[in-house]
Amino acid sequence: MRTQIQDLTQTIFLLSGAGDIPPRPSSAFSPSSNMSHRSSPNALATALKFAATMKKFDQNLEPDKFWIYFEAQCSNNGVNDDIAGLLLSNLVASHPSGPQWFSSYVSVMTNPTLSQMKSSFARYFITDEIKSRRHQQLLELRYRQGETVRSFSNRFIEALTLNGIKVGASQTDYAYVKEIYFFKLPASVRRYHGTKFAK
Repeated sequence: MRTQIQDLTQTIFLLSGAGDIPPRPSSAFSPSSNMSHRSSPNALATALKFAATMKKFDQNLEPDKFWIYFEAQCSNNGVNDDIAGLLLSNLVASHPSGPQWFSSYVSVMTNPTLSQMKSSFARYFITDEIKSRRHQQLLELRYRQGETVRSFSNRFIEALTLNGIKVGASQTDYAYVKEIYFFKLPASVRRYHGTKFAK
């Protein structure tokens, strides 16, 4: 699965003229894996310092976009579940419903994982209306006149991610998503890159 995701990402980056896939950012910190966010002042200090550089979740930032950003930051910086919980409690404090959600759902969990926090966040904030809007946006996604392949690729990947589509779950899914990507490109662009699909 990881190889298939890398293959599609590599293809999109090459088409967009970005070259090879960018290197993974170096870890901002490497907290101890057994650090407890309930009792360690070091964990709290680390989380608060890192949170100062991150986007806050408020009414101006859509919940699904916030979570994608938050999860990417945790992954790219080697953040463990303990630090992630502390970061999240700080970042959602700016949203009117954030503190209530965190205290009612996350705080009562025993050593919550990032996956558990994600599921709880999605159930609470990502409504059916938001999901429906994301599906429609993916269906209506079009290559804009004068747009670069790189720009379109970024919008396409974001639309997939917002719809929870995990490229590479199977070879069939991978091929299907790849075909959708090229189908949405203008015929001239597909011909330029030597990619042929049935009309």
